[in-house]
Amino acid sequence: MLINREKMLGGGFEFSICWVIALPSEARPIISAFKLTKTDDEAVFPIYKNKGSGQLLIISGVGQMNAAAATSYICGRYNFPPWVAWINIGIAGYAEGPLGRLFQVAKVINESETRVAYPGFRLSKLVPLTTLITREQPCNDYNADTLYDMEGLAFAELASRFSCNELTFLFKVVSDSNAKQLRRIKPLYVEKLLTQNMRTIFLLVDEVKELVKEEKRRLDISNDVEIVLSKFHFSASRKVQLIQKYRRWKTAFPNTPFSEACANAKSAGDVIHTLDEMLTSAVFDRPSS
Repeated sequence: MLINREKMLGGGFEFSICWVIALPSEARPIISAFKLTKTDDEAVFPIYKNKGSGQLLIISGVGQMNAAAATSYICGRYNFPPWVAWINIGIAGYAEGPLGRLFQVAKVINESETRVAYPGFRLSKLVPLTTLITREQPCNDYNADTLYDMEGLAFAELASRFSCNELTFLFKVVSDSNAKQLRRIKPLYVEKLLTQNMRTIFLLVDEVKELVKEEKRRLDISNDVEIVLSKFHFSASRKVQLIQKYRRWKTAFPNTPFSEACANAKSAGDVIHTLDEMLTSAVFDRPSS
């Protein structure tokens, strides 16, 4: 019953960012920096949150199965709106180093290159972009210009189903580039790697929050739309059309009340036709550059 109640209430606050992190040592700097506190001890995975910032963090454990299970679990437990950003951050092997450098993953694939994802809006002004290969087992035979981890692909594939691909982010810190360095990886070392990148991580989170705000504005259905839906009979397909056109209309006419745009409509068809005309006008009246 606890899970259902939290899902119904949305966990008591509005979400903006959900972190899925494999190791406690990777999560501790994030938990400390964003002042996250642990939720109840009955959860299958450790979960931390900050109501003020709308952030949630779950520690999944190592491997694709754990990453997928934790991502699904947190979605089942809480009622995430579709504009939430999903972030996976942690360590990764990289042949060329340098150790401790933070990257954004622009492309993630499996070893056999049969699965591929291109997660996240590019934040290349803050961090360099690279490719990530997700493997089932640890390795130290790294190819140049490629990161290696054990969770990224499963996370990217699943999280993008719950939000959108542009709001699904993978950030990786280089932890090792050879077998000798791999053997030296300990929790305190991992924690230090993440901590020394927190300044950049704060900047990344600020950018992600702005993207979340934009997506929320784009997806939010105003009371005006509800009024129009209640005023006329819309079939299921026309309701979908209305919502799609409303989102485009809202972008083109951000300062015009929606009720004014549909004031002279006599039917659902009139509403759709009016929106089409206004959107066409907005396109053709735009000054050329």
